[in-house]
Amino acid sequence: MLRYLLLLIFCLHSSLFAELEIKNSADRAIFKEAYSLASIMLSKNIKDPKGKALIKFAAWLDGKNTGVQEIREKSLFGGKVTPHGTASAAKLSDILMTRQKEIKELSARLLYIVVAAAIDPANKQAALEFRRMKNRSYDLSFSKLLKDAKKPELVDLAELAKKTEARDKEIAKENAAHDAQYDDRKKLSAAEIEKLLDLIKFKKFSYSEASILDAINRLTHKLYWRGVQVTISGNRVSYTETKKAVNGALYYSGPLYQPKTDEFILSNKTLREILIHFGANIELVYGIKDGEIAIFDAEKSEFSDIPEDGFVAKDLQGSLKGYDLKTINKYRGKVFKMNGVITGIGRGFDSRDVFFALDGGLVRVNVKTAGLEKKAYKRLEKAYDAWKKGGGLKAYHKKLREVKKSGEELERSAVTVPGLYIKFKAKCVGMNRDRLIFDSPEYILVESSGEYIMTPKSKM
Repeated sequence: MLRYLLLLIFCLHSSLFAELEIKNSADRAIFKEAYSLASIMLSKNIKDPKGKALIKFAAWLDGKNTGVQEIREKSLFGGKVTPHGTASAAKLSDILMTRQKEIKELSARLLYIVVAAAIDPANKQAALEFRRMKNRSYDLSFSKLLKDAKKPELVDLAELAKKTEARDKEIAKENAAHDAQYDDRKKLSAAEIEKLLDLIKFKKFSYSEASILDAINRLTHKLYWRGVQVTISGNRVSYTETKKAVNGALYYSGPLYQPKTDEFILSNKTLREILIHFGANIELVYGIKDGEIAIFDAEKSEFSDIPEDGFVAKDLQGSLKGYDLKTINKYRGKVFKMNGVITGIGRGFDSRDVFFALDGGLVRVNVKTAGLEKKAYKRLEKAYDAWKKGGGLKAYHKKLREVKKSGEELERSAVTVPGLYIKFKAKCVGMNRDRLIFDSPEYILVESSGEYIMTPKSKM
């Protein structure tokens, strides 16, 4: 009877709270992983001490979460816990150790280290940091740290939604005021603008993907006094704000810099030719209505020539090496599959980043270490180190030089080992010093073993 009474009180108590969420995104990710892993552990054994400790940690992060409260109630009174998600101790330990570096408050930082070391004893970084703190005579009592540590800040989602709605209304009001002033001026008709496109000619006009906002602002400056505003919308071009000139013209400002390369320089081109050039080279098209030339995203072109296993790294890089901007822009910013052989592993500027160099360094894919499967990555590193120490890398580069002179096709299998062949899906960033750069991979798979170095979310 007491059990059901307590459960009723728990339910009433939960209903009184607004819907809350952890404000910090990193802590929010840790909470989800800890909650999932605790549910898995306690579903197997309701008395699992590590599972009980982990659900206490999850409650420290967000004690008002109904899922956490339900599991804690079952751990106290007995009952079957349903597992949620597919969390792993290794992944949770890694993200805890990454997050603790950002925390200034000592007790909270120590708590993260203690949890990381406890749930994954194989995490060398966590074990080393735990011993270091212990040797400094810090009190690493789990229960004391739970009591002393400063909890992550929670936000009221309902209140946040109200503030967001109010801000959106204010922005809409400001935009309406801008539009009203804009509508007061004399506008050219769409038919008149059509004629104007062929009458106005620029002796010299330059732009690039990075400086497109400046180019659009120059067009507005040229046309506004005639009764034409140039506008831009969509996701293709990033801008941070619009500013209104005294005469009512709207100008765009953004975060991108003025480049020294990759710039198109047009001579003696009409306004129509310039707008068509936008569409052919940076996927921006235009439309005309009374008083306005509207520039917006072109429809995304789909790849019809991607092989089932994706492009071979060296082949795609070779086709883009000539810096044909139109060809590069076909791939830049797109996400697609690739395959190649790892011929280098290195660290990025940030210690949390690594990169894989493929096919002799022609292609590079940047990876966040937090997203890697730790044990699989270690096996890959071991295979690469053994191949390199055995003279494999030297032999590979020698073969590259030979085939470059002879023009024959390089057989990668003759100078590499199967464990270094990978398939991945990632976003193409573009060319940098003759290297084709990829970022934000969705997955990385070793061909020979079928083992994921980075597991796709659909399989997590």
